[in-house]
Amino acid sequence: MESFRTGQAMESPREVVEYQELYEAAQVKALPVHESSAAIARYMKDYEDAED
Repeated sequence: MESFRTGQAMESPREVVEYQELYEAAQVKALPVHESSAAIARYMKDYEDAED
């Protein structure tokens, strides 16, 4: 597994588990796809409205 922080291969099982836990925590907090795309669309609309 490659570290996204350093770009170097991780050989320590402990580091691999740590990154796996971080990834799983991010997945739990992530919005479902339809909610995420709706949030992006709202942001883009607000951004475009602010330019006018």
